[in-house]
Amino acid sequence: MSLFDYEQIRRRLEESLSTIRKIISADRCNFGIADDIQHEYEDKYLLISFMVNVALASLLNTFSKIGISPSITLHLKKSKLANLRLTIETTCQFIKQVSRDVVEDNRVSVVESTSTIMSRMTNPIQKTTSKILTTVHEFEFQVKLFVRVNIISGIAEGVEGGQELFCQQSEQIITTSSKTAPYQEVTLKHFDLDLTFLLQNISESADGIVGQDKEQVSTPELNFKIDRSALKCKTPRRNEDVFAAEKFFKEAFQWAEQVKRYLISALHEAHTASRTQGHVSQPRLSDISADGVFSPVVPLLVKRSETAVQPSNDTAAVSTSRSSAVLDAASVGALLRAHLQSLEECTAKMAAQFPTRNIAVLLRGEEVALLVVVIHLQQLSAQGLQSVQFVESMLQRQLVAAIGRSLTARDFSDFMRFHNSKLFREQYRPKAFSYSIRRSPAHSPEGFIRIEGLEASNSYSRQSINSTVEPIETLTRVFRTDAADSEMQFAINASTSIRFRGPCHLHTHLAHSFSSNGSGSSNSSMRLLVQAKQFSSFAVVLGRVASARVFEPQHAFVVQNKDELTIPLNLQQIPTAQEFRDAVGALSPEQRALAEAFRAMQLQSTLFAVCVLQIKPHLEQVLQLPHDALTKEIRLTQQLMELFIEHQIPSDQLCFSPSLGSADPLNVVKSSANAISEMLAEAKAEQLANLQQKKHAQMAVKEHPDDDLVLYSVSESSLPRASARRMQMSSVDPTELRLYSVTPQSSVQNEVEAPQPEATWKVNPPSSGACDPMDFTQYPQLLEKQLELHGGGGAVRPTIINVGDFWTKQASPSLLLPPTTTYLDQDAQIREKTACFELLDALSKSGALVMDHAELHVIIAATHSFDKTLMDVAIQDNVNPIESVERTTLILAAAMHGLSSAKELVTAAQSERLNQQLTHLDGEQV
Repeated sequence: MSLFDYEQIRRRLEESLSTIRKIISADRCNFGIADDIQHEYEDKYLLISFMVNVALASLLNTFSKIGISPSITLHLKKSKLANLRLTIETTCQFIKQVSRDVVEDNRVSVVESTSTIMSRMTNPIQKTTSKILTTVHEFEFQVKLFVRVNIISGIAEGVEGGQELFCQQSEQIITTSSKTAPYQEVTLKHFDLDLTFLLQNISESADGIVGQDKEQVSTPELNFKIDRSALKCKTPRRNEDVFAAEKFFKEAFQWAEQVKRYLISALHEAHTASRTQGHVSQPRLSDISADGVFSPVVPLLVKRSETAVQPSNDTAAVSTSRSSAVLDAASVGALLRAHLQSLEECTAKMAAQFPTRNIAVLLRGEEVALLVVVIHLQQLSAQGLQSVQFVESMLQRQLVAAIGRSLTARDFSDFMRFHNSKLFREQYRPKAFSYSIRRSPAHSPEGFIRIEGLEASNSYSRQSINSTVEPIETLTRVFRTDAADSEMQFAINASTSIRFRGPCHLHTHLAHSFSSNGSGSSNSSMRLLVQAKQFSSFAVVLGRVASARVFEPQHAFVVQNKDELTIPLNLQQIPTAQEFRDAVGALSPEQRALAEAFRAMQLQSTLFAVCVLQIKPHLEQVLQLPHDALTKEIRLTQQLMELFIEHQIPSDQLCFSPSLGSADPLNVVKSSANAISEMLAEAKAEQLANLQQKKHAQMAVKEHPDDDLVLYSVSESSLPRASARRMQMSSVDPTELRLYSVTPQSSVQNEVEAPQPEATWKVNPPSSGACDPMDFTQYPQLLEKQLELHGGGGAVRPTIINVGDFWTKQASPSLLLPPTTTYLDQDAQIREKTACFELLDALSKSGALVMDHAELHVIIAATHSFDKTLMDVAIQDNVNPIESVERTTLILAAAMHGLSSAKELVTAAQSERLNQQLTHLDGEQV
């Protein structure tokens, strides 16, 4: 069947409406197409029930033309089980061969007389005519067509098993020029249609049948109804009763389609022969249609003020409610009688264009009438489906009219931001994941980090780098981990671990996933934006939380001087708790243990972490400088970072030593840095000079290959001596300086004890939240347990955040040039990670110092998945997604904040609205 086309259906309904107004008197009731009449939601249930009954009654009217009379229908009703079989049989038998002579051509020969002059004058030209006869062999075949209708199952009293309810036979002599038969000798094809649904919705009545003139017999009455109390009843269309009706209409449509195609195919050869062998002129098979038949399957509603049923003796084949907004019984009876009458007129009109019984052709008026009936059965089945779809389409258009436009997943996300701002108290309200990096509230930010959400249709691409999107919102709980016993650490190599402490933010992000095509496979993505301000810098490490005190780094980089790094984050959804439980229920104990082990690993993988470590405070710490000493020393800071990152200079060569007495620590560090920089510059100049001399010598050899040239090596004694300042630094051996060498760990064995670091900036936690460090690895299991306990585990999928493969970096090569964009592949990411770890190794003295100016963001992601689009969730499932996501958010927030009552989360204005739901949640807290 073709897709539902509202505009096309609407045009058909308007044409039918003009016919209906002629059938039903206008003073009886004021009716119209359903979406033009003001009505209530409950009327849609009545309308669909009414439309299904009218469609079934129309099908019964049409079935009566192929032998299924009302009396037989009522007999079959007793068994409530019947299978209609229509059989088409063709036979082809050779009769005889006929031979006859056919004049193929007349030829005239012209002969000029050549005897005497006189003869040529009297008869100059003679004409001779000759005929060519050809013997033609023709073969005659007798073709017969049989059409039978039987009831082959569910036979009740009064209808014998296999009894033919309808039988039609025709034959035709087909003459061919070859002995090949035009049809197979015997062809038999059965077409079965299950009538069980139709019989189950028939109730017996003592009224007269629609269309009967005199004889009064029992007539079937349709009583299809939607069970509103059923658990699976969602909407007027989305329920088990309507699903069964749609299934029957689809089967009837396919049955009629197959019968029509096969019947046309069986008649095509014989009809072509009859048109070319001198029979009466006949229309083409493609001209046969049932377009002239009136269809009463029209979604009509009556204004409620005028729905009183007028007394009438007319019968009806559809039971209606007297208080409903649908047509009354008398009106329905008139429509069904008009339908039956138009069907008879159409079949008679089409049959009149073809031969009658007296002419021996395969396609006669009787076969045409049968074909019209089959075509109309197909039309009625399609209209029955379309009427149900029309009601749902009407519901969607009304919702769009109420809102002003069709809603998308982006609209839903925007609303949830607005809704959460009204729902939660200020301390529990979801916050945008956008954080400034600063050492204290008194300092200006060094930069920021932000995670932005991207729609599934606008997944991360190079074109969307600069697009403006909002940062994601997360439920946030802040812990202070600056105590000595609450340090966390991560390894930068096999022998060195970086210890850090500072504010720790636990985030829970609930994403929303709506399917774009109904398959439920719509995934979204995010991106991490990290940007540093001019003359500022900090290090960022991405990874996962492995245990209560261990952070596993996967990526690392340093941003400085207006660098902007864009990193794609891909969301990988894993099965919900219910899906996992259902899947492992049928596994063996060993298989189940394997699945549970991987499930635990997947849940822990949902702990995505971002660690930010500031550079200036730790430079001051490792160089033993006073607090804030480097805040305004921009050149020195850049110089120190270059020495640490590019040349891996040990911090002992640069730091201030208390043994220097009252010397200014900052000047000492500056002098050391300048000395090493000069030494490196001289070393580079010496190496460059050596390379230049060697190059000139090689070129001289090539120009004078026959000359005896002696190449002199350049000794160190011949080079310019280093400055006096370089000679004073006896502890530095320039010959041992190598680019990108790894600093030995033993270089910090004799270090002077560093001064105590300044008190780090504390982030105030929520007033009701605990301040003790937490084991974040327990949160995924805790959240999943709470969701499953409260019935939300069937729609919420734990989500793993994975770092994408290709990053984007914007950097300014100089102050005067505009920023340039580069794309970092995996090799470039490894280089960024190596450089960052080398800097951290120097700042921490290979792990000997604790990095106090750090903050950790742990993000737990989950996705509330819907298997339909946003509009379909509301229209087809009759579900308000706001309530579903609101409930899930409250469950996650209460579990993350460790609250015993969900009422503590919401504002007083929202508490009254959610009183019943919050009480239910509080009763199930564990």
